[in-house]
Amino acid sequence: VQVIGRVVRSPWPAIVLASLLFALAHGFGELSGFLLLLYSALWWGWLVIRTGGLEAVIVLHVANNVLAFGLAAGFGELDDSSTAADAPWQALVLELVFAPLYCLTMAKIAERRGIERVSP
Repeated sequence: VQVIGRVVRSPWPAIVLASLLFALAHGFGELSGFLLLLYSALWWGWLVIRTGGLEAVIVLHVANNVLAFGLAAGFGELDDSSTAADAPWQALVLELVFAPLYCLTMAKIAERRGIERVSP
C-alpha cells in the first residue's frame, strides 16, 4: 500500500488490489463469500490508513477466526473444508453492517486517543 500509494498519491488503488488478493487467497467458493471477504478487506484497508496501524484489523481477524473455529469445534465440524469464501448471503448481509460499525468505532477511538496516523 505504501509503495503504490506513494506513486499514485492515493492509498485506494493499493487497498483495492490488496483486498482483491485477500479475498482470492481464501478461494472462490460462493459469490456471497467472495464479496464478504472483499467488502471486509476494503473496510480494513481504510481502517489501517485511518489509524496508521494494523492492530485493530489484526484483533478483528483473530477474533473472527477464533469464533469461527470455536463454533466449528462446538458443532463437531472441524473436518469441514469450507472457508469464509463459502459463506452464505446471510453472512454478507451481517458484514454489510458489522464491518463499517467496527471500523468507524475503532477510527473514532483512535481519534479520541490522539493516535498518530503517520510516523515522523
